Amino acid sequence: MKSPHGKLQMLAFILGIQLSLSHNLHAASAFDNGIDLFEQQQYQQAIKQFQQAIQNGDTRAAVYYNLAVSEYKTGKLNAAAAHFRQAAQDGKFYSSSMYSLGLIAVKQNRLKTAIRYFDRVKPADASLRRYADNAIARLQAEGGAEKPASLLDHLHGLATLSYGRDSNVNRASDNSPSNVGDTFNSIYASVSMPFIADNPNIGFGVSYFNINYSTLNTDDFSIARAGLFYKTRLANWKTRGMFSVSSSDLGPDRFQSSARLSLSGKYKLSSDSSIKLDYQFDKIHSSTVLYDYLTGTRQRLRAAYRKSFGDTRIDMRYRFETNNRDDLPTQSFSPVRHTVRVMIKQPLTEKLTVKADAAYRASDYPAIGASAGRTEDRSRLALRLQYRLDKHWALEGYARHTNNSSSNPLFKYSRDDAYLTLSYTY
Repeated sequence: MKSPHGKLQMLAFILGIQLSLSHNLHAASAFDNGIDLFEQQQYQQAIKQFQQAIQNGDTRAAVYYNLAVSEYKTGKLNAAAAHFRQAAQDGKFYSSSMYSLGLIAVKQNRLKTAIRYFDRVKPADASLRRYADNAIARLQAEGGAEKPASLLDHLHGLATLSYGRDSNVNRASDNSPSNVGDTFNSIYASVSMPFIADNPNIGFGVSYFNINYSTLNTDDFSIARAGLFYKTRLANWKTRGMFSVSSSDLGPDRFQSSARLSLSGKYKLSSDSSIKLDYQFDKIHSSTVLYDYLTGTRQRLRAAYRKSFGDTRIDMRYRFETNNRDDLPTQSFSPVRHTVRVMIKQPLTEKLTVKADAAYRASDYPAIGASAGRTEDRSRLALRLQYRLDKHWALEGYARHTNNSSSNPLFKYSRDDAYLTLSYTY
């Protein structure tokens, strides 16, 4: 049986001719610019202008509708659907928004949902109602049957290959500086998917990371992790829980194994801002007597706030961490930490994005016996430049400077690391 996608393709033109030009003379110039850019088929730039209009306080349905049309044109279907729903709150845009939501549902192969949206187009909008009736007839002629859900439809993953240099490699065993620079290569891969295609909220995820130094082979590190996740909505919170286990190697030796419980919740404050809370509990076990002092528990609690200003996105985070390790008789490995981090993401072109990252971490290691405790202050500045080759592939350059001051001179250091990464998302 042929898919109705092709038969309905010709209906998508309605999105172009339905672009609203009904804005008054007092509308923000950003909205006017967006209309002009859309007519020039510069849809990504039009999106920026419509988003800017909203930031400037122009929250008319026409702005949301035109933003949604532009997002549809660039394949951002989920964002487009959300903004069509906002535009539909104004009666003048109700029918065209319902029809557009029907087209999106067809593209997403949710054919029964598409029929429901097409059916909501008002009879008073005669021309659009005719298109909707034709669409419904075509879908019903095909039985309105949706393609059986496939696990591959819910498969998400990331693979990266990196090469770089670290001016002062840190030892994973105690976080002390080696005072030696080295080049390295690293790989990372992760994948997650549900157990059942019809229920994407329950599934599993696996990941693997490996970094190899050219000369400091005792600092080579790898870790593999596998876990189960469950997602649900509690009131207005999107929540996710995950239980995972991991195993790691350091140099030629087995390093650690751990069990982790992660809980997170995200709450949308508005169309352009949200907060997120995360809790993480790790039960850590040393895989060799060499690192028994690291056996114990670690807890982390993080609060994050995200705000978008047009295409510019700002993330602000605070993380509190406590540790209860076995320690050494003369040295603590159980710090209490406070970390503050600010990240800014700014697209420069449709393919090029720059990200800036600044972080500060304060650590307090308690005294053990006659040995003094230790305090540390670490600051980091990082810059990341990403060029997207296509939908899946990207190139990324990353540079970071770290400065760590410590009451113990052995842990005082400065560090610069940089790398180039080729990534593939799927």
